Amino acid sequence: MQKRIFDYLGLGLILIIPIATFIGKAVIDINLSLIAVIFLIKIIVEKDYSVFNQKWFKILLVFWVYLVFISLFAKYPEIAFKRSIPWIRFPVFALALSQWVFKERTNVILFFKSLLLTLIFIYFDSFWQIITGTDLFGVNAGMTGDDKSALLITAFLKDHILGFHITFLAFPLLIYMFDRALSKELSYRKRLLYILFIGTTFVI
Repeated sequence: MQKRIFDYLGLGLILIIPIATFIGKAVIDINLSLIAVIFLIKIIVEKDYSVFNQKWFKILLVFWVYLVFISLFAKYPEIAFKRSIPWIRFPVFALALSQWVFKERTNVILFFKSLLLTLIFIYFDSFWQIITGTDLFGVNAGMTGDDKSALLITAFLKDHILGFHITFLAFPLLIYMFDRALSKELSYRKRLLYILFIGTTFVI
């Protein structure tokens, strides 16, 4: 039961990453850090330290120690030290994905479904802005150009430029969907839908 609680927490945090990218960097960082911390707690509780035997993780661990060491000789050592210490969360997060959350294929599929739903929502929001001049939350779209006459399609309360986030989120999804579109396991209808989504992404 305890193991499943960890698994559900990890999966839940992973599934909200796509939508979190539109809320802000702080939310993503908190999400990422929570996954790393929960993963470490899970390892301690289950006493399974074999996951740390990954060669790439050991290399990143050595690199982290190096960052911490050279920060002591920086122009502003206190600031450099405070920035280098938390960097370890990135390798731990990557380890959590490869050795825990994404170890089950169903979790990978759920993540890409979450990514797909987020992008569909963003696509609809962008078209809504083009048609009405406001997003789905009723906030007026931004204007750009020398005379401020061109519509600037934004995402979530004008805090983010839509094109950047679509590119950021769509790239891994496109690779996954392209791979699935070539798979003979899928029906013709699903393959057609995947190809249609890929084409729509390039158009937008």
